[in-house]
Amino acid sequence: MKLAFLCPLWGSEHLPFETFLRKARDAGYDGVEVAFPNDRGQCREMVAQLEESELLYVAQHWDTFTTDFDAHQRQFYGRLEQLAETQPLFINSHTGRDHFIISQNLALLSGADKLSAELGLPIYHETHRGRFNFACHVTAEYLALKPDLKLTADFSHWCCVAESLLQDQEEAMQKAIEHSFHVHCRVGHIQGSQVIDPALPVYAETLARHLQWWRAIAEAAQARGQALLTLTAEFGPAPYMLPHPDRDGPIADQWAHNCWIMERVRRELQSFDTAAAPYANAQA
Repeated sequence: MKLAFLCPLWGSEHLPFETFLRKARDAGYDGVEVAFPNDRGQCREMVAQLEESELLYVAQHWDTFTTDFDAHQRQFYGRLEQLAETQPLFINSHTGRDHFIISQNLALLSGADKLSAELGLPIYHETHRGRFNFACHVTAEYLALKPDLKLTADFSHWCCVAESLLQDQEEAMQKAIEHSFHVHCRVGHIQGSQVIDPALPVYAETLARHLQWWRAIAEAAQARGQALLTLTAEFGPAPYMLPHPDRDGPIADQWAHNCWIMERVRRELQSFDTAAAPYANAQA
């Protein structure tokens, strides 16, 4: 299996895209995760730059929030189809709404499955507040109803929702781990989805818990024969990044945090990284 570490465009949108790609490559990332714009011409330009960079890339969907279900469904499928035109490794999707009923969210998931099959492109569903899989115990219900569900694991959100490191939900966590095909490496805590600094000693237990989950995901991926496991270092800018209490600006450096977690996870999982460098946007 090959591990590939991805850099999020989130937080670097102020940079020219070519500069961002060069910066990510120079920092040691294997690829990037990008929320492509709606403008198809701009997308084509970005894809050309991505191909020139030889970095892997994942398309991220996060921007369907409409509360009317029928309108939401149309917008969701249309956005997935547009993202698929960029020919990413896969689409990472924030899917559904936490307030939609189960049958509505299942309909969205079934539609995404149909699109995935038609396009020949994997679609993974990120565990995220506000979405169908906003909590560990809720996601377990969906996994029971839909055993072929494929997740992007961002368990930082679940820590915040449950106000715990989920020690009392081990069975549900194991089910989620076994269905995780992509990882967002952000360390959440019991009162928020992002610690101030993952290197601080006060967060040592919290970091160890997340590393345990990410190792278990790598073990599960290896066991099922997954050729490529992608991991995005995803500490975010404001409002995830808190403001500094004594001066203007954020309390910490998002880019530095993401580079730190990338290198920390790379060391933790190095025994799983046994294949050649993945500089081609082939499907996992």
